[in-house]
Amino acid sequence: VKENHASETKKLGEEVKALGETITSLTQDRDAVVATSSELAGGKAALEEEVEELKKSVAI
Repeated sequence: VKENHASETKKLGEEVKALGETITSLTQDRDAVVATSSELAGGKAALEEEVEELKKSVAI
């Protein structure tokens, strides 16, 4: 019984460790996507501003 308990405990510990690593990896991926999204939003805003300036210069 003790051997079975120890085996199950070890197995569960390994599963928890694997899940923790997966969570860490997914969190890092999410953070990278959020950073990229923010950069793209900033680039979009800059391009929109340039377009408005070009429209003004063409209208003159």
